[in-house]
Amino acid sequence: MHFLVSFYRSLSNLTWLKQQKHATGAAWKYFLLFAVLLTLASAIPLVASFPAAVRELKDKVMSNVPDFQATLKQGTLSVVGFPQPYIYRDKESGFVFVVDTFSTSSVALANYLKEDAGGGIRIGKDEVEMVDSLRGETRTQTWKNFPDYSITKAGLIQKITAYSGPGMAALIMGLVLILAFFGIALGKLWSILFVSLIAYIVSAVARRGWKWGELFVVGLYATTLPSIIAVAFALFRVQIGFVHFLALLAFMLAVVLTKEERTIEDSTSSGK
Repeated sequence: MHFLVSFYRSLSNLTWLKQQKHATGAAWKYFLLFAVLLTLASAIPLVASFPAAVRELKDKVMSNVPDFQATLKQGTLSVVGFPQPYIYRDKESGFVFVVDTFSTSSVALANYLKEDAGGGIRIGKDEVEMVDSLRGETRTQTWKNFPDYSITKAGLIQKITAYSGPGMAALIMGLVLILAFFGIALGKLWSILFVSLIAYIVSAVARRGWKWGELFVVGLYATTLPSIIAVAFALFRVQIGFVHFLALLAFMLAVVLTKEERTIEDSTSSGK
């Protein structure tokens, strides 16, 4: 019940937020529980779809990937068993998968993408290139730091089958949830840390009398609404950088710069 009350008040009640500046223990408990709930809300759809995604991957490998043998040795990848460049294009998403370990000069993945493509992966002899068209991101990773390795199509299918078993799937999903929690919690703590510092400087200039520690404690509560806004933007695929940071900064500056209202309890006690 205390969490629900705190959640509701932290959304917009500036007076209540100001009054929490010394509630360090309660603020940390609220923040950690909120981070857990946010992790579950964010990661559960991914976790729930994991078994189906693994089965779909296995089916696509079996039906669309030709027999092959891939060998990585001293930072150079060699794939044999089919003509290259090998290009697979998903009919529904437009996702492109390219394998070309024969060419002496690599061709950028962008040359294989169509306008409606969601992205793709290009595997070359020296590097792997990944493109996310929705986010406009391109990443390239060389094979130099990878250990020597060899695998065939049959071996790949066996590994997919092994990782899709109940025990391994539960382990992977558990690790995803743990990593997601730490990622979410640490990311928000960094935002709260820097926003609290900015708010402290503003408070000092405006002579509001706030201490940095007090603002940090308030930030543990105030992160609620900015986090919800960031999740909403992500769901609707609105591409605005640093949404959580900017929303939290605006909220914390409102806490610092607005005049503190007297509560009913304060008025009653002053009348005595």
